[in-house]
Amino acid sequence: MSAGRNVDVPELQIPPQPRAPSIVQRPWTEPGFQPLQGGFRDHFVFPPEPKYCCEACHLVLCNPRQTECGHRFCETCISKELSKPHPVCPADMEPLFEDKIFRDVCCNREIMALKVYCRSEKNGCKEQMILQQVMDHLNVCPYFEVPCPLGKCKEQMMRKDMPEHLARKCKYRESTCEFCKHKMALTEIEKHKETVCPAFPVHCPNNCASSILRSELSSHQHECPKAQVSCAFNRFGCTFKGFNQEMKDHDSSFVSEHLLLMATKNATLEAKVEDIKGELQERYKVLPSMNSRLLEMESLHEDMREKTRQVEQKLSGMQKVMSSHSEKVLEIELDLNSLRLVQDEVETLRSTVENIRSRVNALETGRGGSSTGTQLLGETSCS
Repeated sequence: MSAGRNVDVPELQIPPQPRAPSIVQRPWTEPGFQPLQGGFRDHFVFPPEPKYCCEACHLVLCNPRQTECGHRFCETCISKELSKPHPVCPADMEPLFEDKIFRDVCCNREIMALKVYCRSEKNGCKEQMILQQVMDHLNVCPYFEVPCPLGKCKEQMMRKDMPEHLARKCKYRESTCEFCKHKMALTEIEKHKETVCPAFPVHCPNNCASSILRSELSSHQHECPKAQVSCAFNRFGCTFKGFNQEMKDHDSSFVSEHLLLMATKNATLEAKVEDIKGELQERYKVLPSMNSRLLEMESLHEDMREKTRQVEQKLSGMQKVMSSHSEKVLEIELDLNSLRLVQDEVETLRSTVENIRSRVNALETGRGGSSTGTQLLGETSCS
Protein backbone atom coordinates (compact mmCIF):
# COMPACT_ATOMS: atom_id res chain seq x y z
CA MET A 1 0.00 0.00 0.00
CA SER A 2 1.03 3.60 -0.45
CA ALA A 3 2.40 5.70 2.37
CA GLY A 4 -0.56 8.06 2.05
CA ARG A 5 -2.79 5.55 3.75
CA ASN A 6 -1.13 6.48 7.05
CA VAL A 7 -2.97 9.83 6.94
CA ASP A 8 -6.35 8.09 6.79
CA VAL A 9 -5.63 5.97 9.87
CA PRO A 10 -5.62 8.30 12.91
CA GLU A 11 -3.55 7.44 15.96
CA LEU A 12 -6.71 7.11 18.09
CA GLN A 13 -7.79 4.03 16.12
CA ILE A 14 -4.93 1.98 17.56
CA PRO A 15 -6.49 -0.13 20.34
CA PRO A 16 -5.02 0.34 23.80
CA GLN A 17 -2.65 -2.36 24.96
CA PRO A 18 -3.06 -4.14 28.27
CA ARG A 19 0.62 -3.54 29.12
CA ALA A 20 3.41 -1.44 27.63
CA PRO A 21 6.38 -3.35 26.23
CA SER A 22 9.64 -2.86 28.07
CA ILE A 23 12.31 -0.80 26.33
CA VAL A 24 15.41 -2.97 25.96
CA GLN A 25 18.63 -0.93 25.90
CA ARG A 26 21.54 -2.88 24.38
CA PRO A 27 25.04 -1.77 23.31
CA TRP A 28 25.19 -0.78 19.66
CA THR A 29 27.26 -3.22 17.56
CA GLU A 30 25.85 -2.76 14.04
CA PRO A 31 28.24 -1.41 11.35
CA GLY A 32 25.68 0.89 9.69
CA PHE A 33 22.92 3.26 10.70
CA GLN A 34 20.10 0.73 10.61
CA PRO A 35 20.29 -2.59 12.48
CA LEU A 36 20.47 -5.76 10.42
CA GLN A 37 17.61 -7.29 12.40
CA GLY A 38 15.04 -5.74 14.73
CA GLY A 39 14.86 -2.17 15.99
CA PHE A 40 17.24 0.59 17.07
CA ARG A 41 19.46 -0.20 20.08
CA ASP A 42 20.57 3.39 20.63
CA HIS A 43 20.59 4.95 24.09
CA PHE A 44 17.70 7.41 24.02
CA VAL A 45 17.84 10.55 26.16
CA PHE A 46 14.23 10.08 27.22
CA PRO A 47 12.54 6.65 27.38
CA PRO A 48 10.58 6.20 24.13
CA GLU A 49 6.83 5.95 24.34
CA PRO A 50 5.34 2.44 23.91
CA LYS A 51 3.85 3.41 20.54
CA TYR A 52 7.38 3.72 19.16
CA CYS A 53 8.31 0.17 20.16
CA CYS A 54 8.06 -2.98 18.06
CA GLU A 55 5.56 -5.60 19.23
CA ALA A 56 8.04 -8.37 18.37
CA CYS A 57 11.54 -7.26 19.45
CA HIS A 58 10.38 -4.51 21.88
CA LEU A 59 13.05 -2.15 20.52
CA VAL A 60 12.46 1.26 18.98
CA LEU A 61 10.94 0.74 15.52
CA CYS A 62 13.20 0.65 12.49
CA ASN A 63 11.31 1.35 9.22
CA PRO A 64 7.96 0.91 11.03
CA ARG A 65 5.14 -1.09 9.45
CA GLN A 66 1.55 -1.01 10.75
CA THR A 67 -0.82 -3.97 10.56
CA GLU A 68 -4.56 -3.99 9.93
CA CYS A 69 -5.14 -4.49 13.64
CA GLY A 70 -3.20 -1.29 14.40
CA HIS A 71 0.07 -2.68 15.81
CA ARG A 72 3.50 -1.55 14.71
CA PHE A 73 6.53 -3.71 13.82
CA CYS A 74 10.02 -3.20 12.48
CA GLU A 75 10.37 -4.00 8.79
CA THR A 76 12.58 -7.02 9.47
CA CYS A 77 10.38 -8.23 12.34
CA ILE A 78 7.17 -8.19 10.30
CA SER A 79 8.97 -9.94 7.43
CA LYS A 80 10.00 -12.66 9.88
CA GLU A 81 6.41 -13.02 11.10
CA LEU A 82 5.04 -13.18 7.55
CA SER A 83 7.49 -15.96 6.65
CA LYS A 84 5.76 -18.33 9.10
CA PRO A 85 3.15 -20.82 7.74
CA HIS A 86 0.13 -19.08 9.33
CA PRO A 87 1.29 -15.60 10.39
CA VAL A 88 -0.58 -13.91 13.26
CA CYS A 89 0.00 -10.68 15.16
CA PRO A 90 1.89 -11.55 18.39
CA ALA A 91 0.02 -8.75 20.21
CA ASP A 92 -3.58 -9.93 19.65
CA MET A 93 -3.15 -13.14 17.57
CA GLU A 94 -5.07 -11.64 14.65
CA PRO A 95 -4.20 -13.06 11.19
CA LEU A 96 -1.63 -11.06 9.22
CA PHE A 97 -1.98 -10.36 5.50
CA GLU A 98 0.91 -8.85 3.57
CA ASP A 99 -1.30 -6.69 1.35
CA LYS A 100 -2.88 -5.10 4.45
CA ILE A 101 0.40 -3.97 6.04
CA PHE A 102 1.67 -0.48 5.18
CA ARG A 103 4.59 1.82 5.92
CA ASP A 104 3.97 4.11 8.86
CA VAL A 105 5.69 7.25 7.50
CA CYS A 106 4.36 9.51 10.24
CA CYS A 107 5.64 7.24 13.01
CA ASN A 108 9.04 6.92 11.28
CA ARG A 109 9.32 10.72 11.09
CA GLU A 110 8.60 11.02 14.83
CA ILE A 111 11.14 8.30 15.70
CA MET A 112 13.84 10.01 13.61
CA ALA A 113 13.23 13.14 15.72
CA LEU A 114 13.85 11.36 19.06
CA LYS A 115 16.99 12.43 20.92
CA VAL A 116 19.75 9.88 21.49
CA TYR A 117 23.23 9.80 22.96
CA CYS A 118 26.19 9.29 20.68
CA ARG A 119 26.87 5.63 19.87
CA SER A 120 30.41 6.23 21.14
CA GLU A 121 29.09 7.09 24.61
CA LYS A 122 31.05 4.20 26.14
CA ASN A 123 34.25 5.83 24.83
CA GLY A 124 33.44 9.13 26.54
CA CYS A 125 31.34 11.11 24.05
CA LYS A 126 28.56 13.10 25.76
CA GLU A 127 26.96 14.54 22.64
CA GLN A 128 23.20 14.36 22.07
CA MET A 129 21.45 14.53 18.71
CA ILE A 130 18.27 13.40 17.03
CA LEU A 131 18.34 9.87 15.67
CA GLN A 132 18.38 11.09 12.07
CA GLN A 133 21.67 12.94 12.69
CA VAL A 134 23.54 10.00 14.24
CA MET A 135 25.59 9.11 11.14
CA ASP A 136 26.47 12.76 10.45
CA HIS A 137 27.81 13.04 13.99
CA LEU A 138 29.71 9.72 13.83
CA ASN A 139 31.54 10.96 10.71
CA VAL A 140 33.21 13.65 12.86
CA CYS A 141 32.91 12.24 16.39
CA PRO A 142 36.39 12.18 18.03
CA TYR A 143 35.38 9.19 20.19
CA PHE A 144 34.13 7.01 17.34
CA GLU A 145 36.33 3.97 16.66
CA VAL A 146 37.78 3.91 13.15
CA PRO A 147 40.28 1.57 11.49
CA CYS A 148 43.83 2.62 10.74
CA PRO A 149 43.98 4.08 7.20
CA LEU A 150 47.12 2.05 6.47
CA GLY A 151 45.85 -1.07 4.73
CA LYS A 152 48.05 -3.67 6.47
CA CYS A 153 47.32 -2.35 9.96
CA LYS A 154 44.22 -4.00 11.42
CA GLU A 155 43.99 -1.90 14.58
CA GLN A 156 41.01 0.30 15.49
CA MET A 157 41.11 3.30 17.73
CA MET A 158 39.13 6.44 18.53
CA ARG A 159 39.36 9.11 15.86
CA LYS A 160 41.02 11.54 18.30
CA ASP A 161 43.84 9.00 18.89
CA MET A 162 44.54 8.48 15.19
CA PRO A 163 47.26 11.20 14.81
CA GLU A 164 49.27 9.76 17.70
CA HIS A 165 48.81 6.23 16.37
CA LEU A 166 50.08 7.21 12.92
CA ALA A 167 52.96 9.23 14.35
CA ARG A 168 54.24 6.86 17.07
CA LYS A 169 52.37 3.58 17.54
CA CYS A 170 51.45 2.12 14.16
CA LYS A 171 54.08 -0.40 13.12
CA TYR A 172 53.13 0.15 9.47
CA ARG A 173 53.64 3.94 9.60
CA GLU A 174 55.97 5.54 7.07
CA SER A 175 59.58 5.71 8.18
CA THR A 176 62.84 6.91 6.60
CA CYS A 177 66.00 4.85 6.39
CA GLU A 178 68.68 6.74 8.34
CA PHE A 179 71.35 5.67 5.84
CA CYS A 180 69.88 6.05 2.34
CA LYS A 181 66.90 8.31 3.27
CA HIS A 182 64.52 6.00 1.38
CA LYS A 183 60.92 6.00 2.75
CA MET A 184 59.07 2.75 3.55
CA ALA A 185 56.92 1.07 6.21
CA LEU A 186 58.50 0.78 9.64
CA THR A 187 58.20 -3.03 9.54
CA GLU A 188 60.41 -3.15 6.43
CA ILE A 189 63.23 -0.94 7.75
CA GLU A 190 65.32 -3.69 9.36
CA LYS A 191 65.03 -6.03 6.40
CA HIS A 192 65.92 -3.14 4.09
CA LYS A 193 69.08 -2.40 6.08
CA GLU A 194 70.16 -6.02 6.26
CA THR A 195 69.63 -6.84 2.58
CA VAL A 196 69.45 -3.99 0.07
CA CYS A 197 70.25 -0.60 1.60
CA PRO A 198 73.12 0.77 -0.58
CA ALA A 199 74.36 3.16 2.13
CA PHE A 200 74.34 0.66 4.98
CA PRO A 201 77.89 -0.05 6.34
CA VAL A 202 78.90 -3.71 6.02
CA HIS A 203 82.03 -5.66 6.93
CA CYS A 204 84.40 -6.84 4.26
CA PRO A 205 83.88 -10.59 3.61
CA ASN A 206 87.69 -10.98 3.58
CA ASN A 207 87.93 -9.78 7.21
CA CYS A 208 90.19 -6.87 6.38
CA ALA A 209 88.78 -4.89 9.33
CA SER A 210 87.25 -2.32 6.97
CA SER A 211 83.68 -1.08 7.21
CA ILE A 212 82.40 -0.05 3.79
CA LEU A 213 79.11 0.90 2.16
CA ARG A 214 77.19 -1.93 0.54
CA SER A 215 77.19 -0.10 -2.81
CA GLU A 216 81.03 0.07 -2.74
CA LEU A 217 81.56 -3.58 -1.79
CA SER A 218 82.09 -4.74 -5.38
CA SER A 219 84.80 -2.19 -6.11
CA HIS A 220 86.41 -2.86 -2.72
CA GLN A 221 86.99 -6.49 -3.72
CA HIS A 222 89.54 -5.32 -6.29
CA GLU A 223 91.44 -3.27 -3.69
CA CYS A 224 91.05 -5.34 -0.51
CA PRO A 225 94.55 -6.51 0.59
CA LYS A 226 93.08 -9.79 1.87
CA ALA A 227 90.99 -10.58 -1.19
CA GLN A 228 91.96 -13.92 -2.79
CA VAL A 229 92.36 -13.39 -6.55
CA SER A 230 93.71 -15.31 -9.53
CA CYS A 231 96.46 -14.14 -11.85
CA ALA A 232 95.26 -12.01 -14.73
CA PHE A 233 97.10 -14.38 -17.10
CA ASN A 234 95.21 -17.46 -15.91
CA ARG A 235 93.49 -17.78 -19.30
CA PHE A 236 96.96 -18.16 -20.82
CA GLY A 237 97.92 -20.90 -18.37
CA CYS A 238 99.19 -19.16 -15.22
CA THR A 239 97.85 -20.98 -12.12
CA PHE A 240 99.00 -18.56 -9.41
CA LYS A 241 96.42 -17.45 -6.75
CA GLY A 242 97.00 -15.12 -3.85
CA PHE A 243 96.13 -11.86 -2.09
CA ASN A 244 96.05 -8.54 -3.92
CA GLN A 245 99.43 -7.45 -2.50
CA GLU A 246 101.03 -10.77 -3.46
CA MET A 247 99.53 -10.47 -6.94
CA LYS A 248 101.36 -7.19 -7.54
CA ASP A 249 104.69 -8.85 -6.67
CA HIS A 250 103.82 -11.83 -8.85
CA ASP A 251 103.03 -9.64 -11.87
CA SER A 252 106.34 -7.77 -11.59
CA SER A 253 108.42 -10.94 -11.03
CA PHE A 254 106.94 -13.21 -13.72
CA VAL A 255 106.79 -10.87 -16.72
CA SER A 256 108.92 -13.11 -18.95
CA GLU A 257 106.95 -16.23 -17.98
CA HIS A 258 103.69 -14.43 -18.77
CA LEU A 259 105.06 -13.34 -22.17
CA LEU A 260 106.10 -16.90 -22.91
CA LEU A 261 102.64 -18.18 -22.00
CA MET A 262 101.05 -15.57 -24.25
CA ALA A 263 103.43 -16.50 -27.14
CA THR A 264 102.61 -20.20 -26.73
CA LYS A 265 98.93 -19.45 -26.65
CA ASN A 266 99.27 -17.24 -29.72
CA ALA A 267 101.11 -19.98 -31.65
CA THR A 268 98.37 -22.45 -30.76
CA LEU A 269 95.70 -20.05 -31.96
CA GLU A 270 97.57 -19.42 -35.25
CA ALA A 271 97.77 -23.17 -35.88
CA LYS A 272 94.02 -23.49 -35.26
CA VAL A 273 93.36 -20.59 -37.65
CA GLU A 274 95.39 -22.35 -40.40
CA ASP A 275 93.45 -25.57 -39.84
CA ILE A 276 90.16 -23.70 -40.12
CA LYS A 277 91.30 -22.01 -43.32
CA GLY A 278 92.12 -25.45 -44.85
CA GLU A 279 88.68 -26.78 -43.89
CA LEU A 280 87.00 -23.74 -45.41
CA GLN A 281 88.91 -24.13 -48.68
CA GLU A 282 87.87 -27.81 -48.91
CA ARG A 283 84.25 -26.82 -48.35
CA TYR A 284 84.46 -24.08 -50.99
CA LYS A 285 85.53 -26.74 -53.52
CA VAL A 286 82.38 -28.75 -52.79
CA LEU A 287 80.06 -25.76 -53.19
CA PRO A 288 79.78 -25.87 -57.05
CA SER A 289 78.73 -29.54 -57.03
CA MET A 290 76.30 -28.82 -54.19
CA ASN A 291 74.89 -25.94 -56.22
CA SER A 292 74.32 -28.11 -59.29
CA ARG A 293 72.75 -30.79 -57.12
CA LEU A 294 70.48 -28.18 -55.60
CA LEU A 295 69.38 -27.07 -59.08
CA GLU A 296 68.62 -30.70 -60.02
CA MET A 297 66.54 -31.12 -56.88
CA GLU A 298 64.62 -27.93 -57.65
CA SER A 299 63.96 -29.22 -61.20
CA LEU A 300 62.73 -32.55 -59.81
CA HIS A 301 60.58 -30.69 -57.36
CA GLU A 302 58.96 -28.69 -60.17
CA ASP A 303 58.35 -31.92 -62.15
CA MET A 304 56.72 -33.51 -59.12
CA ARG A 305 54.53 -30.45 -58.64
CA GLU A 306 53.43 -30.64 -62.30
CA LYS A 307 52.68 -34.37 -62.04
CA THR A 308 50.78 -33.77 -58.84
CA ARG A 309 48.70 -31.08 -60.55
CA GLN A 310 47.91 -33.46 -63.45
CA VAL A 311 46.91 -36.22 -61.04
CA GLU A 312 44.66 -33.80 -59.18
CA GLN A 313 43.00 -32.82 -62.48
CA LYS A 314 42.45 -36.50 -63.37
CA LEU A 315 41.02 -37.15 -59.94
CA SER A 316 38.69 -34.20 -60.36
CA GLY A 317 37.53 -35.57 -63.74
CA MET A 318 37.01 -39.02 -62.31
CA GLN A 319 35.02 -37.57 -59.45
CA LYS A 320 32.75 -35.81 -61.96
CA VAL A 321 32.34 -39.07 -63.93
CA MET A 322 31.58 -41.00 -60.76
CA SER A 323 29.05 -38.36 -59.81
CA SER A 324 27.30 -38.67 -63.21
CA HIS A 325 27.40 -42.48 -62.95
CA SER A 326 25.90 -42.30 -59.51
CA GLU A 327 23.03 -40.24 -60.87
CA LYS A 328 22.51 -42.79 -63.72
CA VAL A 329 22.53 -45.66 -61.24
CA LEU A 330 19.88 -43.87 -59.21
CA GLU A 331 17.76 -43.43 -62.35
CA ILE A 332 18.17 -47.12 -63.24
CA GLU A 333 17.14 -48.12 -59.73
CA LEU A 334 14.04 -45.96 -60.05
CA ASP A 335 13.25 -47.59 -63.44
CA LEU A 336 13.74 -51.06 -61.94
CA ASN A 337 11.37 -50.21 -59.13
CA SER A 338 8.80 -49.09 -61.70
CA LEU A 339 9.31 -52.31 -63.70
CA ARG A 340 8.85 -54.38 -60.56
CA LEU A 341 5.54 -52.64 -59.97
CA VAL A 342 4.47 -53.31 -63.60
CA GLN A 343 5.55 -56.95 -63.29
CA ASP A 344 3.46 -57.32 -60.16
CA GLU A 345 0.46 -55.85 -61.99
CA VAL A 346 1.04 -58.23 -64.96
CA GLU A 347 1.15 -61.20 -62.63
CA THR A 348 -2.07 -60.06 -61.04
CA LEU A 349 -3.74 -59.70 -64.46
CA ARG A 350 -2.40 -63.09 -65.56
CA SER A 351 -3.93 -64.79 -62.53
CA THR A 352 -7.17 -62.94 -63.15
CA VAL A 353 -7.21 -64.12 -66.81
CA GLU A 354 -6.55 -67.71 -65.74
CA ASN A 355 -9.46 -67.55 -63.35
CA ILE A 356 -11.73 -66.17 -66.08
CA ARG A 357 -10.56 -68.82 -68.56
CA SER A 358 -11.25 -71.64 -66.09
CA ARG A 359 -14.73 -70.25 -65.48
CA VAL A 360 -15.43 -70.01 -69.23
CA ASN A 361 -14.36 -73.62 -69.71
CA ALA A 362 -16.59 -74.67 -66.89
CA LEU A 363 -19.51 -72.78 -68.41
CA GLU A 364 -18.88 -74.29 -71.84
CA THR A 365 -18.75 -77.79 -70.39
CA GLY A 366 -22.05 -77.26 -68.58
CA ARG A 367 -23.72 -75.86 -71.70
CA GLY A 368 -22.73 -78.93 -73.81
CA GLY A 369 -24.23 -81.41 -71.31
CA SER A 370 -27.57 -79.60 -71.21
CA SER A 371 -28.00 -79.56 -75.02
CA THR A 372 -27.47 -83.41 -75.22
CA GLY A 373 -30.15 -83.99 -72.57
CA THR A 374 -32.63 -81.86 -74.53
CA GLN A 375 -32.13 -83.94 -77.71
CA LEU A 376 -32.82 -87.22 -75.85
CA LEU A 377 -36.03 -85.88 -74.38
CA GLY A 378 -37.25 -84.84 -77.83
CA GLU A 379 -36.66 -88.31 -79.36
CA THR A 380 -38.55 -90.05 -76.53
CA SER A 381 -41.63 -87.92 -76.96
CA CYS A 382 -41.76 -88.61 -80.68
CA SER A 383 -41.78 -92.33 -80.25
